Amino acid sequence: MKLHIILYLLPALLCFSCAENTISTDEPTEKGWVKPELEGQWKFVSAIKVEDTRFLNHYPNPYAPAYEAGPPEPPYIGPDLIFENDSLYEVFYPRLLVDRTLFSIDSGYLHFLYEWNTESHPVELVNDTLFIYKPFHEKVYIKEGYVKTTFNDSIVDLLKKYEVNYAELAGTWYLVRESSGDDGTYYELDFPYNIPDSIEISRELFIREQYQNKVFMMSTDGKMREYTFLHMWGNLKLTPGEWYKGEDPWIHFSR
Repeated sequence: MKLHIILYLLPALLCFSCAENTISTDEPTEKGWVKPELEGQWKFVSAIKVEDTRFLNHYPNPYAPAYEAGPPEPPYIGPDLIFENDSLYEVFYPRLLVDRTLFSIDSGYLHFLYEWNTESHPVELVNDTLFIYKPFHEKVYIKEGYVKTTFNDSIVDLLKKYEVNYAELAGTWYLVRESSGDDGTYYELDFPYNIPDSIEISRELFIREQYQNKVFMMSTDGKMREYTFLHMWGNLKLTPGEWYKGEDPWIHFSR
């Protein structure tokens, strides 16, 4: 086949490859891996299982199989990514900043340089979609997809500074009276006062208090008492004010 015909057909073959929903057939070019331009903001769009793809045969994850705290079972919604110089921000835009770290990219791999460890994952850019491959089980990977986007700069700056955009958390929250963890832990609320099973916090209160003392007045034995709020691990934690003399009862509400 003549060279000009091969060059003409190659884009069509790559597009056909990208249409697969479950298994990638993307193949490194003859010139090798092309380094993606990561600078900017990327929206999370997909997560699927893949294995034995041509790309992964060229760039297997050096740490497979996955360590114990690997990615969850797909489908799931992961954080969006913001790459700035050598910094990486993982955010659930426009609500939360969940992590910030350093990163580097070279030789087919994206390196997350966390304080406690380094994660290295195969990475490629196919058309306009960035794919990051995270080890799941033996030769199975989670292929996460991201597309370039533009976030509101004011909200991004707020998340960088405060980590939480409390205005987006307005609404009803439900008291956690007891819960069990996957690791066998058990929690039961021990607080010698009667408090409501749910609370409603307005957007206006969150906006006002985010930049002040984070105070919320909650009915306690029928009387409005002062608490301070803090978003932690997806929950809203309320700490009694100076009127309470006991140990922190870990009062928290969930969605």
